[in-house]
Amino acid sequence: MRILDQDTNKVTKNVLLLLTQSEANELRDDLNRMLSLKSESDHSHINDSEYEHEIIVAIYGSDRINNFDERTKMLIENDR
Repeated sequence: MRILDQDTNKVTKNVLLLLTQSEANELRDDLNRMLSLKSESDHSHINDSEYEHEIIVAIYGSDRINNFDERTKMLIENDR
């Protein structure tokens, strides 16, 4: 697991994630979709109803990082 605070461009180790029922359902559905497609570059954006908060999720592996940008590759490979 890698977590990047995109506002500060800093890696973090712990996050408290609070979701409404609707947001949790959307996250679950998008994760199920990504897992079933096994697409190398797929990701999902989960937003609140006001579009003020966003979670971006992607599935990665050491064999599946070529389609990520350089910042994300560094995060995946070095956790920094």
